[in-house]
Amino acid sequence: MNAAFKIGVLVYCRNHNLPHPGIVALDSPLLSYRDPHISRYGELSADEKQVTASGVNSHFYRYLIEQSKNAQFIVVENDAPPIESSLDTSKTIFAGRPGDGLRQGLF
Repeated sequence: MNAAFKIGVLVYCRNHNLPHPGIVALDSPLLSYRDPHISRYGELSADEKQVTASGVNSHFYRYLIEQSKNAQFIVVENDAPPIESSLDTSKTIFAGRPGDGLRQGLF
């Protein structure tokens, strides 16, 4: 809901020629669509499995890419995006253990 509201404000401002800083930061907007195999929150319930299978997370990232001409989006998420990066996007993975070659954190 938080992500939808922030993006909705951006779209409204752009459509009505109202000022907006042009950057939207989203922290874990897709937590409900987590991977049950690596989640520390336990197994998904039946309704969560149905939502996960719906592909909402793929549609979410595609929508952000479509809106990227209007703003810059910074998404901090526990799972990698389910779509390939394009020329208009970049991603940095902050995960891993010492020695595995991945960056371990933002700081």
